Amino acid sequence: MLIYQLTQYYRFVWRHHSQRLLAALVGAIVLSGSAIQSSEPKPMIHWLDVAGEGAAALLALCWLLLLLCARPAGRVTNLLYAGALLYWFACLLDVLDEFVRYPLEYRLFADIESLAIPIAMLVVTIGLWHWLKEQKQINRQLRQRELVHREYQLLDPLTLLYGESYLQRQLQGHRLRKSPNDIELVMFELNPPVGASPAYAAVDERQLKQFAELMLSQLQDNDVLCRCGANRFALVMTNVAPAQASEQFVQLVQQVSRHMTINITHIQRSWTGQQPADSFLANAEHALQSQNRASTLC
Repeated sequence: MLIYQLTQYYRFVWRHHSQRLLAALVGAIVLSGSAIQSSEPKPMIHWLDVAGEGAAALLALCWLLLLLCARPAGRVTNLLYAGALLYWFACLLDVLDEFVRYPLEYRLFADIESLAIPIAMLVVTIGLWHWLKEQKQINRQLRQRELVHREYQLLDPLTLLYGESYLQRQLQGHRLRKSPNDIELVMFELNPPVGASPAYAAVDERQLKQFAELMLSQLQDNDVLCRCGANRFALVMTNVAPAQASEQFVQLVQQVSRHMTINITHIQRSWTGQQPADSFLANAEHALQSQNRASTLC
């Protein structure tokens, strides 16, 4: 699994940042070679300093690579890359200082080492400021996928929705407990169309992904959609009365049904905060299963 992830990161970096990666490597080689050529070896080496500054240089390189693995090209990426690269170059010169000594009349590399870190921190700070504004826009896009907490390990890899464990954590969280009277849970299951042939008796992954995207496109800003099982979903509506939540859900299903044929069984429950979240969700799932059995018998 680790080898597969590293391979995917390598492909991403080489596809989107190959020029930046090559520029960093060439710059490091030229800078190190020039510094060594313009200096002389030190008679005594303090290996503890070498270990400390070498670790700092290695971590700076890791930051640079993680940045390239995490972000596509763009203005924010360019600023963060430039700052991280300059910081890495300064760390490299720090390591070389432990092995070589520059002539007193030649202070170019010493000056570069002294000025690189504050300039790098300034560039990274500017990049982080733009990253903050970018992140606010991303948070708006993710508002219908997450409530008040972000935990990427709990994401469903198919639909990129959070799962039932995430929903359980948020229901028992402080923010949703403060005003539980206006929180409605609609748990529903996406079933094969009525009269479907045995070959289409199950909802495939493509349909699940399409359904999740269509639902997200129709939700209100304060609504959050989670995937709780194979074909089972949960919709949390805040600041809404039960009758209004029921009406909004019917409208959602009607909007989605314009783009794909769906057959949905659902139940609705009001979250009062009086019972544990896991019991509340378990009772809702049991009621949904009973509703499904009743629909099948009919």
